[in-house]
Amino acid sequence: MPYRKPFLILLVASMLVVDGLWWYSLGNHSRLTWQPRTGHSGTFIGTFGSASVTLAYGPNLEGDPYSFFTGPLGKVFHDNGQAPGPLGKFHIGKGGPYGYPANMNMWLVEFPIWFPWVLLAGGGYAFLCYIRRYPSPVRERALALEASSGHGECHHPESIG
Repeated sequence: MPYRKPFLILLVASMLVVDGLWWYSLGNHSRLTWQPRTGHSGTFIGTFGSASVTLAYGPNLEGDPYSFFTGPLGKVFHDNGQAPGPLGKFHIGKGGPYGYPANMNMWLVEFPIWFPWVLLAGGGYAFLCYIRRYPSPVRERALALEASSGHGECHHPESIG
């Protein structure tokens, strides 16, 4: 299968990148705040830390059009039990992203750092299995020509079983 080796290389390389990001996030926290300049009032906040990614929207928040912060994780959480475990956590609802008070009443989605990777790797593997099931038209034509040329049956490993 010509796609198997590139898929495995991409899978291992992306797993190493996700592992590096996970390890970095266990000790550091990054936050991006963005407020559109249109007549829209509200702020979008994205945080990355403690093995989780949080995306939040506060409709009534005012602030800078753009700000970025990164620092040690301990200064953000202040040991108040707000940090998730080492595998991250899932949460959808209202609350405050990390580094903000929990009663901020923002819409937020929180997921572990590894979750998008699992979805993409699983989807890539499922797609690889799907295309392996159906040979390409060029391969089908070659098999048909070989079978019709009178050289007997085709005994390729893919055709057995």
